[in-house]
Amino acid sequence: MKRCPKCGREYDNTMMFCLDDGAELLYGPASDSEAATAILSVPVSLKRRPRVFAASAILLGVGLVGAILFAWKPWTSSEIPAVLRAEPLTTSQGPELYPSLSPDGDRVVFTWKAPKQEDTDIYVQQIGAGVPLQITIGPGNDYNPVWSPDGRSIAFLRGDPARPLGRSDRDIRLIAPLGGPERKLTSVSVQEITERPVYLSWCADSKCLIVTDSAGDGRPDALFAVSIDSGEKRQITHPDPPVVGDTNPSLSPDGRSLLFLRRTTWARGAVNILPVNAQLTPVGEARAIDVSPLQPDSAAWTPGSNEVLFATAPISGSSGLWRVPAAGGKATREPFIGEDAQMPTVSPAGPGAAARLVYVRSFTDENIWRLDLPAVGRPATSAPAASILSTKGDIHPRISPDGQRVAFTSTRSGAWEIWVSDLDGSNAVQLTSLKAPTGTGAPSWSPDGGTIAFGSDADGQFDVFTIPSGGGKPRNITSNAALDHVPSYSKDGQWIYFSSTRSGTAEVWKVPAQGGDAQPVSRDGGWIANPSPDGTFLYHTRTAAVGVPTELWRMPAAGGPSEKVVDGALNTSFEVLGRGIYYLGPPAGGAELRFFDLAARSSSVVARNLGDFVELGGFGVSPDGLTVLYARRDSAVVDLMLVENFR
Repeated sequence: MKRCPKCGREYDNTMMFCLDDGAELLYGPASDSEAATAILSVPVSLKRRPRVFAASAILLGVGLVGAILFAWKPWTSSEIPAVLRAEPLTTSQGPELYPSLSPDGDRVVFTWKAPKQEDTDIYVQQIGAGVPLQITIGPGNDYNPVWSPDGRSIAFLRGDPARPLGRSDRDIRLIAPLGGPERKLTSVSVQEITERPVYLSWCADSKCLIVTDSAGDGRPDALFAVSIDSGEKRQITHPDPPVVGDTNPSLSPDGRSLLFLRRTTWARGAVNILPVNAQLTPVGEARAIDVSPLQPDSAAWTPGSNEVLFATAPISGSSGLWRVPAAGGKATREPFIGEDAQMPTVSPAGPGAAARLVYVRSFTDENIWRLDLPAVGRPATSAPAASILSTKGDIHPRISPDGQRVAFTSTRSGAWEIWVSDLDGSNAVQLTSLKAPTGTGAPSWSPDGGTIAFGSDADGQFDVFTIPSGGGKPRNITSNAALDHVPSYSKDGQWIYFSSTRSGTAEVWKVPAQGGDAQPVSRDGGWIANPSPDGTFLYHTRTAAVGVPTELWRMPAAGGPSEKVVDGALNTSFEVLGRGIYYLGPPAGGAELRFFDLAARSSSVVARNLGDFVELGGFGVSPDGLTVLYARRDSAVVDLMLVENFR
């Protein structure tokens, strides 16, 4: 019991006010000290009002005291979680990619291709201060830098730019965080699958690297441990066909689990976790985590080793950050952060140091542009003009046989779908609504204009589909576990040519337009295939590497040996007319349109500096050869974003 200092009445600790003497506060926070009394007073006049007003005063007083106590108590983040916020870390012109945080979380290493710079180099940025320090200089493209756990080294890959569907050789190199002499550790051969592949990570003790490398002819790429001292390689994973390869390795903070993406088809991967011991030897089988229908493109561990943070593939139409329990469960979208996210990296969390998250925010606006020519193969007399525009991706233009409409691929509905419009983009109609995990695209008109063939992984793997050009239900024509894509009709409309990996490598095949058994056509490699207007020859590229200058070949449509026709054609962009072939050449200050005259057997430049050509963007020419449509990247934001206190 206590006693009121004014009226002398005794009270217990359940009372806050003495109602006999003016609602005086008897005690504040439970304490016997003088500070526990007389924190708040209510006017004495309240004691003359009815008790209902006194009760209101009690409630008011309790509320005010509660507010004071709320402000006084040192609330923790676990009691009131702070909302995560993403803030720009870099905002320079040119793409900034492949972030990796230092062990203390205070610095980030990344790649940057500065304006007017031919190659991509590696930079280190102190978070919150200064300008980035360039640590690699010289020829060759450097990418995928990763900071060692002991903070002493940065490992990275050097080689040509990544080209999806091509195979490339890469050097693994080491350099100090402040720059200096480089050391070549070894080389790897990788099957490029995505535009921005991730192949490299560190072991927990900083004595080895985990890297994707070839497991031998006919075998999918696997993960290897590479000794820092000797460069010796030891295979960790052993994927079997039809898997394409294992990529994106990441060792959990507790060192017990190896996270990686098992690429099952082009642009399609599954999150896998492999239990390992301290020597990075598997102690169990790899376990896939189901996050369907999402398409993971890169992944990292959260600080506690109990969740996986992954970014969805940008080719699927949109990208973002998600997290899923490492034991399996429902994937959830990260709120308020991760818009257009790729390549997440998380720093370790330690005593007194919260984890940081850095990721790439990549957003591009691709539109379809039009170039009008005075005559077939003659140089353009006017500049190209925007034709089909939206705030989303618009690519793969193909003009109808009557020259009045264009089929194209767009993400304007949220996923890559086939659309049809007039040549100027008006009267646009969405033709498909498949919402395929990776995408739907690469349309091709039938000779009568009544049907459009296209590729899609709506049924789980890439197949060739057809749909009436006026709308209707899509039909799967190939239905095969291999990669079947980029269709085109024969000139009599009886066959659909397409590229398929069902023989082990990409070759041109054909299937009856109404469905049936597919037949092989090419023998020495084949990707994009277009027949000549009279149907006599089939023109095709041999390599499936996207955006790479390559050779254009032709073979008799009835079968027979191939002959080389053109050097230096970009892989996805050529169209065959009676007199010659329009094709896009390697971009030098912008894409360059060329024309190969079949009679003269020579090429000439039709237009230069067409802008930032989209490598996967496709190409379309009107039947009269006077209108050319192509996809151009009109704007791009590729910056690093920082999230403090990530958990």
